Amino acid sequence: MLDVVDLFREQDTRDELGIAPIRDAFADRFFPGTIVPQTRARYYLFVPWMYRDLERKRVGSNEVARVARKREGELIEILKRLPDTGVIGRQSGGEIRRLPSNTYWPGLVRWGIFRLGVSQDEYHADLDRIHERRGTRQLTDDGEPLGSHGMESWDSDIPLPAVSYPTETDFALSKAEARYLQGRIERAVPRSMLAWLVTNGRSDDLIDELDYVWDFARLAELPEDLRREVDQARCFSEVLNGAALLYNLLLAREARREEQVETYVSALAEWSGMIQSRRNVFVAWSLDDFWPLVDGSGHRIPTPARTFVSQWVAWVRSTGWAPAAAESAVPVALVRDREMSIKKLQSRFRNPRLLELWGGAAGTRALDFRWRIARGILSDILAGLERN
Repeated sequence: MLDVVDLFREQDTRDELGIAPIRDAFADRFFPGTIVPQTRARYYLFVPWMYRDLERKRVGSNEVARVARKREGELIEILKRLPDTGVIGRQSGGEIRRLPSNTYWPGLVRWGIFRLGVSQDEYHADLDRIHERRGTRQLTDDGEPLGSHGMESWDSDIPLPAVSYPTETDFALSKAEARYLQGRIERAVPRSMLAWLVTNGRSDDLIDELDYVWDFARLAELPEDLRREVDQARCFSEVLNGAALLYNLLLAREARREEQVETYVSALAEWSGMIQSRRNVFVAWSLDDFWPLVDGSGHRIPTPARTFVSQWVAWVRSTGWAPAAAESAVPVALVRDREMSIKKLQSRFRNPRLLELWGGAAGTRALDFRWRIARGILSDILAGLERN
């Protein structure tokens, strides 16, 4: 069953050649607090609403994981009645392996909605102490908790849910909820692409046809530093996409799948045309400017990954990749050696069973740096802001 699941994931797999740390460096710069499984913006409120209620009811550390799972399973069943897309767990229901709360936890921490800055498991383990602390707090003359600012688990400005929640709810953000999320993003990650878009964007800017952040029509309005980062990310995505396509071509040949061989020969020819059309950009692209930007993101980039990227870029720049170049020894060796050094005995070039399970498209899309995830979340927030 897991093999079958993996086949469906292969189209969006990005680390066949070990470049995920670089991808994530740009994704976290552009869209901090997002991760791939996220879908809709209102989960950023569903999760704190649930936990604040559990805190009020003093659910203990030994019970909170079970009770929260039950609550999330019930919310999944309610949301499944909607025609809306983006329900996490629509197929698996309460048996879901990764709950929405876990999926959204990094964003709740990064945006300052959850204030303690610890993992979900650590929060669960600390809940008894949180209850104890809250129970011993002194009150002001007005009956307010004394010194509560430093002791609250969740941001005190989170909008309250509607009275009908959770039995009647959907993904549409009210204007107040959208303003709250907008404010958290602006304060927590002010220099990001996410913050610029949530402040300056419009819902009709973010149509589904925009597959990449550099397709955004108003790119020229971005601050200069953001435009420069987008240009660097685009060059990396487009140039390295050739390595991913070549990897799949080599697998197709190894597996003797002639139809897929033709598909990837054609895809590489199309990629070559794109490289030729932007040749001046790629020739001017400097890795001396690229690597400091990546290093400044806080992600550690292993030396072998740097070497592979540098060698691939140098080869593309020197040849411009003619369509017949897939037959040459240099790029083939680069790609084969890189995959085998990462996967070792799990390499598809070494393991016939894994080659047989190859679904025909492993990481073939150019990197979008989580744009599709952020686009959906931003669309929800901007639509809420535009409500009367």
